[in-house]
Amino acid sequence: MSVHQDALTVVAALDGETVTSDDYTATNEPIRLAYIVAGCDDPAAVVRDLLPRLVYRGLIYGEAHSLAAVLRHLAPTIGRSGDHWVYSHPWRKEDHERLQADHPELVIDPVTRLEIINELAPVYSDYVANVSVFDMAMSLETAVFLLHLCRATQPASVADYGSGFSSWVFRHYAANNDCVVHSFDDDPEWLAKSVRFCARNGQDTDGFNVWRLGVELPAVDVTFHDIGGGELRNELMAPVMASAARFAVVDDCQATKHRDRFYELIEAQELQGYALLQTHDHIQRFAMLGAR
Repeated sequence: MSVHQDALTVVAALDGETVTSDDYTATNEPIRLAYIVAGCDDPAAVVRDLLPRLVYRGLIYGEAHSLAAVLRHLAPTIGRSGDHWVYSHPWRKEDHERLQADHPELVIDPVTRLEIINELAPVYSDYVANVSVFDMAMSLETAVFLLHLCRATQPASVADYGSGFSSWVFRHYAANNDCVVHSFDDDPEWLAKSVRFCARNGQDTDGFNVWRLGVELPAVDVTFHDIGGGELRNELMAPVMASAARFAVVDDCQATKHRDRFYELIEAQELQGYALLQTHDHIQRFAMLGAR
């Protein structure tokens, strides 16, 4: 008999309940996770909803390799049901299909996604606990995409506008690659927090700068825009995107006013634009990508 449970029930099971069926009792936590997920009607949907909850609740720590092995075990099943976290949002299905066709290297497979989550989760937990909070910080999903983007395209230079966890992610990539990192913020106090966070978590602190509109921006391969709010964010979006030689990632495009501004700019700057549903998080946030 198959087990039909949603992601919240899976989390409850991980908290210590015993999961049984007519012919099986799972007692080892990673095996129990695999058993519950595999028994669901749509394993990919459960994985999509479950992973961020696991990370935010700290359940993934200490089981990183086991959980990665679990997902490898489930990967064939998940592959058959498709990238559910994308296709559950059909109004952006076309963008994802174009991204697959134009830049297949940027589409993250489920196993790689989980491995990067495992890699980032402990540092992200520190960030949302001691520097920011998860609904104000960039999402873990967007952080995963940024790191994957860097590894897939090997940029020689990157810049994040709106310092924070993105500053750490870019430096984490650059630590083992020939890449120059610039981080900008319009708030000197917040910039200082970002510097301290990077230092505490093993990254260098070169390349942090206070920025105001009108200051000349460095030309880089990849930019990440998450600075300011409201009209200020829209005003700063244009020069940030223009300074990207290859890819510009713009966060918080669930907000119509930011998404509309993004569409204006990709037309004006002759970029290809994509909604990054791989960055869609559990509070409905997502980023967009401009590609030259």
